[in-house]
Amino acid sequence: MRDLVGVVGVFRAENETLEAALAKLRAEYRMLKVELTRLKKLPTAAVQTLKVGDSDATSRGASRRRQRVPSTRRRGSQLAKLTISETVVVKMKAPGLRQKGCEEIVVQDLSLSPTATLYRRVRREAPNRAAVVADLAPGIVGGYGQNLHHLVLMLSTQGQWPASAS
Repeated sequence: MRDLVGVVGVFRAENETLEAALAKLRAEYRMLKVELTRLKKLPTAAVQTLKVGDSDATSRGASRRRQRVPSTRRRGSQLAKLTISETVVVKMKAPGLRQKGCEEIVVQDLSLSPTATLYRRVRREAPNRAAVVADLAPGIVGGYGQNLHHLVLMLSTQGQWPASAS
């Protein structure tokens, strides 16, 4: 019986230690919750809605609150800044129907077009009869320009193109 009383006393002491540690952790949790709210610039009312383990609750609450506040950065339509380089009229054959105007749509696309440049390199002759030819730009290697070299290098490093052509 004395052994049992001794064990109960040990458990009570351990329980008090654990309760003190739990109270300390709860206080630290509250402080971290307030700090998180401050860093995410949420209203302090959002702190009460957070639950333990609900990590994305702050981001959901923040997105709802941000939707209420109108954004100061408005982009608007970018069509006015575009330069229309070509206009294509798409016709259709529909006998018996009257034409009632056109519907317009602006399509943006990227065009990679090849260019070929002829370099005329000046050739001189030295007094010892050795030929001296003007140097090309540093990016030109093997008859290909630096933009093509960069493209092939980028595609091969990203795994979009075989590194060695077969």
